[in-house]
Amino acid sequence: MPLSSASKILEDDLRVTNDTDADDQIREGYPIDVAARLQEVLGLSDERMAEILGRSRRTYRRYRNADKRLGLSESERLFRYLR
Repeated sequence: MPLSSASKILEDDLRVTNDTDADDQIREGYPIDVAARLQEVLGLSDERMAEILGRSRRTYRRYRNADKRLGLSESERLFRYLR
């Protein structure tokens, strides 16, 4: 999948019109699906995606398997990575 398609896939989850929206979304926590889709589109390993989020590979897999939302720090890292 081309990078432009990746942007479209993630665009709906990361729609930000101003800094306040971004802050609210980050505090709420992004769904783990956002990270998983980015990982798939970019062809990243679990280890690399976990590194981006600042977590261990095991914790990242646990989040994915439990369909959890990312915490504040993970959401912030994901948002910065996508910028």
